[in-house]
Amino acid sequence: MQSLPGAMIAFTCEPPVLATYISVDIDPSRQDVTDAVLHIAEVTVELVGSSTAFSLGGSHAYQSSTFGFYNSSEAVDGNLGSHFHSATNDPHPWWQVDFGENHCMGKITVSLRRNCCGENRFRAAVVRAGLSPDFIQNQQCGLPATESQSTDGAVVEFLCEPPVIARYVSLDIDPSRPDVTLAILQIAEVNVQEYTSQECAGIAAPKTAKRGTRKEMTCYVI
Repeated sequence: MQSLPGAMIAFTCEPPVLATYISVDIDPSRQDVTDAVLHIAEVTVELVGSSTAFSLGGSHAYQSSTFGFYNSSEAVDGNLGSHFHSATNDPHPWWQVDFGENHCMGKITVSLRRNCCGENRFRAAVVRAGLSPDFIQNQQCGLPATESQSTDGAVVEFLCEPPVIARYVSLDIDPSRPDVTLAILQIAEVNVQEYTSQECAGIAAPKTAKRGTRKEMTCYVI
């Protein structure tokens, strides 16, 4: 009945799945296949839930070192004209924000300082999200920043795949990496997006984690 002219067929992903690609195929080796030809008029996709920006205003931010008056809170003040700056002699610069409660992280967006000092300083920077105040213990989101992502005013997205239950989000540059040219963090703004509780239902936080007040959430994509 589903193979008649003009048929409309709904395929439900249970449970929902994070995806970059969608495909349709016919395996001719199946015994029930009579004529393996695809004639598709249209494919539509329905997303589960929605994404809403998670405001970091009021969240506690801190960093490994500070250059001048460029402190950690400048990265969560909603102003791209300000920035935080780690010290030039920091042996392993890092920055971290504490939400004060758990969220299901989807995407983290980092905006670099504008109009100055790109110089590949963000190259090899790593973004992490998780439940440990020790950022090294948390899951890495996306790949380390590349040379092309380390220019003045660059906006870099880091996708958490799979999504991760997190109270903390951090940035750090490990100078021991061979691709690091100048380990200095100059970040104008950090934004996050999270997934709804329905989409993150299968992700369990460790039992040892300190839980904050839970609420119905939407996926953050930075």
